Amino acid sequence: MKIFIQEKRGKKTAVKKMEDMAAAFKESQLLSGIPLHPHLVSLRDFFLRGQYGYLVMEYHKGSRLGYFRCSLNATAGI
Repeated sequence: MKIFIQEKRGKKTAVKKMEDMAAAFKESQLLSGIPLHPHLVSLRDFFLRGQYGYLVMEYHKGSRLGYFRCSLNATAGI
């Protein structure tokens, strides 16, 4: 998985490139089902190209949620 930041017309998006197309599709379905919320990034687009799945999401400056979750687990002793 790789994440790229793209800027068009003054707006930034994060593009997540995934090698596992089935996992990319599943993640896109999950994200598209989440209602808009000010504290969660939204999915803007999903597409397949070649052997990769791409998720285009709203960009938010900061750490990835997975890093935050790992930090919480370490703090809680999990």
